[in-house]
Amino acid sequence: MSGQTLPFQTKRPSKLNQQHLEHLKYLLNRGNGCLYTLKELKNHLLYNFPEIGDISLKTISNYLKKKLDFTFKRLSATVDRRNFPTTKILQKKVSKELITALSQEYKVIFVDETGFKLNSYPSYGWGKKGEKVSVNVQVNKENFSLMFAITDQEILGCQIITECGAKKRRFSGILKHHF
Repeated sequence: MSGQTLPFQTKRPSKLNQQHLEHLKYLLNRGNGCLYTLKELKNHLLYNFPEIGDISLKTISNYLKKKLDFTFKRLSATVDRRNFPTTKILQKKVSKELITALSQEYKVIFVDETGFKLNSYPSYGWGKKGEKVSVNVQVNKENFSLMFAITDQEILGCQIITECGAKKRRFSGILKHHF
């Protein structure tokens, strides 16, 4: 090998070709495709294109970001209703009822509500750079809420709500019932 010059290779051969990239783009753009994990995308690629052999999750991520202009970002599902005027009015009403309960010598130290969704979805998914990504969710999802109030002496009230979730009106009703 002395005296022989080897060609300098500037770039490693590409793991994914245009057909593979189109398949990834198709998967991510259909329905709730933004929810695919890198492992799921890898499995799809290897199932449909066994000639790839093996490919790392990092390589797939790099292709999504650099070749297809996808990023992993926060998903949106619904309009945020916390700042609607009607919501603000209900929040003030509930606050006034809580203040009334406190003024009646209850030593309430904790009042809260927490919710559980049976058909929850991940918070992040794949989407095109510069575009908002949303996920389709079922309209008739089943929610559970747990509402409770405690003092330094006792549990004033605890309720599990299985229909309609915990709206401000229901929370207000629990405050009225227990105070």
